[in-house]
Amino acid sequence: QTIPVHPDLVKRKPIAPAAINNSDQFPCGGITCSPLFAAKTNLRPSLMRKPGAICRRCSNINKAIICAQAIEYTLAQDLISFRSFYDSLTGSATFTIDAVIAAILKLDSLPDSVSPTYLKRATKRNVYPSIIMN
Repeated sequence: QTIPVHPDLVKRKPIAPAAINNSDQFPCGGITCSPLFAAKTNLRPSLMRKPGAICRRCSNINKAIICAQAIEYTLAQDLISFRSFYDSLTGSATFTIDAVIAAILKLDSLPDSVSPTYLKRATKRNVYPSIIMN
């Protein structure tokens, strides 16, 4: 069966999506979009739809800072883990980021806020994890 098409529906032009009004955009409130950070790097602040919202880049950096502080706190509290971490770093001939990641993964008491997946490289571009960039 064929469906009859009304001629007025066929001749109408598609409606373009409404342009985002610039007055509805607010600067990101995160760390990498702050004026101090943006002034010293080539990164520019992200514009958000809600006031006080944080962009993905800033939330990833915040997560990396929290994870790095948790690892630092764990190493400061547990001297046996710190010694193991230190020995695994000084035992290798070359000091690389991969050695640091491997030493962190060997910790017996990895903090709850640090997921082991945060320490793996991204396969798409083989980028180092953001937790190490802190």
